[in-house]
Amino acid sequence: MSPDRHKIKEKILASAQTRFIRYGFKKTNVTEIADDCDMSPANLYRFFENKEEIGEAVVEKYMGHIQRIILQVLASNASPVEKMSAFVRNILSYNYSIFTNQLHLYELIEFISAKRRELPLRHIQLKKDCLIEILAQAQAAGLIRSGSVTRQAELSFQALQMFLLPHSLIQGAPPLDKLLSDANELIVILFIGLKGERG
Repeated sequence: MSPDRHKIKEKILASAQTRFIRYGFKKTNVTEIADDCDMSPANLYRFFENKEEIGEAVVEKYMGHIQRIILQVLASNASPVEKMSAFVRNILSYNYSIFTNQLHLYELIEFISAKRRELPLRHIQLKKDCLIEILAQAQAAGLIRSGSVTRQAELSFQALQMFLLPHSLIQGAPPLDKLLSDANELIVILFIGLKGERG
């Protein structure tokens, strides 16, 4: 893709995301997005087939940001416990900043996820894979007992999912400081449990 084409696509996506957040996906049309970008709808259709494809691209951008957070965490020289804390803290903080009081964005993700089930499944697997990597490092360092790291990651994800998925942030979410504190406490409990011997 040429730099100019990429730049125009990014402009379309930025305009679309702004409208989706403000008015909702269903109440936004392609003509409005095109007007915001100073182009005709026909020109916009050279970049995206339809509004749903634009919505998918907005959701993919969100997921791409989460992937970058995960890669930064895994690339750090921190201990496994610190990596787990950073993983949860950074994703929770990012989700909190964009989903709290932005119901329309969450509705877009739900709509697109219903159309393309592989997107949320891939997104969840990305987070589980991060946990697998962190817990494998913890096993190698002798911080937790040996065993199926995949199973340990699955159980850890189940315990942490309220901090890792945006659905708990949509309405009436506690303050971010409270959520971060609760998440840190849960991570300590998880590592204690994963270190202990089976009785």
